[in-house]
Amino acid sequence: MIDANEELIVIDVREESEYCDDEHIPRALNYPWNTGVLQQYYNEIPNDGDILVVCRSGVRSAQASNFLCNQQRFELTPIYNMTGGMLVWQDQGWETVGCCYSAEECDDGLFCNGEENCEALNCQPGNPPCDPFYCCDEGSDACIDHHGDFDCDGLADDGDGSGIPGDNTCTGGEIEDCDDNCPELPNATGFGTCVGIFSGIVSSTGVICTSDTHCGDGEICDKEQGDFNDNGIGDVCECYADFDGDGKVYPGDAMILLGEWKRKDCSGEDPCQADIDGDGKVYPSDAMVFLGEWKRKNCPVLP
Repeated sequence: MIDANEELIVIDVREESEYCDDEHIPRALNYPWNTGVLQQYYNEIPNDGDILVVCRSGVRSAQASNFLCNQQRFELTPIYNMTGGMLVWQDQGWETVGCCYSAEECDDGLFCNGEENCEALNCQPGNPPCDPFYCCDEGSDACIDHHGDFDCDGLADDGDGSGIPGDNTCTGGEIEDCDDNCPELPNATGFGTCVGIFSGIVSSTGVICTSDTHCGDGEICDKEQGDFNDNGIGDVCECYADFDGDGKVYPGDAMILLGEWKRKDCSGEDPCQADIDGDGKVYPSDAMVFLGEWKRKNCPVLP
């Protein structure tokens, strides 16, 4: 349940000494039941996700679950009691963590993981220290210019790993780099590009992201640069609606779409440029891809 529900809120109602000394479920919040902390501060508990209440064996958590279920704040919130409590959890060998009391205790010593901190007795991960246009170098504890290596894999985006823009030589294991990278859009560690999927077609919006929350409805943050149509251009920089091949999706492309609109006889002998999904007609599914890319001006231009 916990692994399958990242939004799950775990409430540990044991006393702080048990919570810390005997360890607890990662991300669990501590609101002791016996000393009345939960009863006094339950309004602090988030109510925007399912709640799982846990104690040592399941007795206190059963009481606490019943208490929360009777509070108006949680009348629409699913609340569960973990039968068997931490005794069962630990008997299964599942992960537990101790408490922190200062940020220094949470420091993992890795610059590129960002600066960890301690909140509510739990270590919190840091934010990546480098913006998308820089690579994080653990050896020098610094954010360095990518020098043509946007995904920071040690290989130049346009060739053999030399870092020299314009060197398009691909050899050996570096061939994948040439096929999948997109030098016009950054894809540094932890970053991707918002991508919409319409009728099976992957279409990038060009928006840089670190998670799906940065993208629009129906879009995902694509951190893996695939090559959906095997044309040598990574999906995150592909422009399916650049019909005239000028590197942007502008009125010229709109005129092509309008000129072919509602055609349903597209074929190999008489193709339609605007039949983006390849279903033989120019219909709303193609228009949706077009609208998702409208006004993009960073489309790669094939040689």
